Amino acid sequence: MKQNKYLLLALVPILISVGVNIYQWERLRISDKKSDYIDRDFTAAIGRISAGIEEGKPPGDIALEHAFKMSALLEYTSYDKRITAQYASVVPLKLRDMALNGQPIQGALHIKNLLHTLANDPENVQINNEIIKFFLQD
Repeated sequence: MKQNKYLLLALVPILISVGVNIYQWERLRISDKKSDYIDRDFTAAIGRISAGIEEGKPPGDIALEHAFKMSALLEYTSYDKRITAQYASVVPLKLRDMALNGQPIQGALHIKNLLHTLANDPENVQINNEIIKFFLQD
């Protein structure tokens, strides 16, 4: 009878440990799903910016909306912030300035291609630099 008591005392912490591990695993799985959703939303916003960009016209509301959405989601993505923060801060502000000043976009097809490429690989340093160069040119 004493052996059963010790066995029971040994099994209780093991069962509690297994229960806690299962709970933590489930929470981690849910967190990964949320992170994937935010990353997909971030890359979709990058790609959708080009919908409001037309040659010879100021940026449209769609471009501004998705540029600022991209900027807002940046904080929650799993992408490297040292790379993504560069274009995520320049693009929305420059598009807003262009829209407010009525400044037309020159080279719209080029920037649309860059944005689509960046949407497929948000950490691409070369595309990142090209986009920043495009928006900061005089």
